[in-house]
Amino acid sequence: MAPSKGMEDKDNPAIVFSCETKDWPSFKDAIQMRADKHDTTWLFEGGRSLAEFFARQIKEKTGTKTTRAKALEREVAKNDSNHVPTSVDAYTVAALKEWDKDIATGLLLSLNKNRLTELGSNFTDYKKLGFRDEDALKKAHKSIDLKYLRKLNRMAARLLHDAVFESSSKMETAAQTKLNGILRNSEVSQILRSAVNEDEKWLAQPWKIHTLQIWAKMYHKYEGMTDMLTGTMMEELANIITCVTGDARHRRTLYEADQDFEHFGKTLIANFKDTATLWEFLRASLRQCHIHKLSKVGKDKAAWAKADEYLTNLMDSDTVLTLENTDEAIKRAP
Repeated sequence: MAPSKGMEDKDNPAIVFSCETKDWPSFKDAIQMRADKHDTTWLFEGGRSLAEFFARQIKEKTGTKTTRAKALEREVAKNDSNHVPTSVDAYTVAALKEWDKDIATGLLLSLNKNRLTELGSNFTDYKKLGFRDEDALKKAHKSIDLKYLRKLNRMAARLLHDAVFESSSKMETAAQTKLNGILRNSEVSQILRSAVNEDEKWLAQPWKIHTLQIWAKMYHKYEGMTDMLTGTMMEELANIITCVTGDARHRRTLYEADQDFEHFGKTLIANFKDTATLWEFLRASLRQCHIHKLSKVGKDKAAWAKADEYLTNLMDSDTVLTLENTDEAIKRAP
């Protein structure tokens, strides 16, 4: 099937994602199958690879001095903290070009296939196509390539957006709110309206393609540390422990609880270099959980709210909490 036909047509049933962690694997597989069918595997593989780039930053920033130095070299601002940005603009072009090697071939093949569809089998021969010279053909190729990438970016954004929001009820679920910042923002609105005007860079810097970044952030959220960094980790762990016999409305089977715990463990192992740094993060997360609870009850809740606000600001910026962070927070609640 030619890549220009689109990712949504009568032969493709709508993909729906509940945004629940348990449904992520099947949703991810459905997206992969759709991408394979339409020769757009490189786009979603690129997003997955970019998410792994972010995961490596977390692992190396929380590792040894040597690995931390390597991670800082990739960043423009060289922020010597546990903050790991998920914006490509925060990283050097050199670091992203190194990452880009994984998708460059797939992108070129996809572009060539589209050129073949648009111009025919002589798409590399300027004379047979009636162009003045090689430069004129290159300009035509660039125009065709950008038109294809704009269309692909728009259709992939629509596919992901509608999978989450289009088929849902009017009442937004708690799980859906997790993706508001990724799929319900001005950038996505511009993509869906064909109002994107930064596509000139896409051919040389494919990491700038918006939908590739969107998929990377979704992947990072469900397979990376994002949720754990927002202060929900200890609550999620407590839910896994009690969900088999707890509130009937949220009860899970033994098998489902085991799967959740397995995913929990794999995420932690994938994002930390060693047990010592992992254990420090777990201690810091437990402290954060207790501070948050203390900010809601008791006579000292106003004081603890200052500590909670300090930690919340750190976590909102994708900072992996340390014991030093929590020590500083506790000082703010005399």
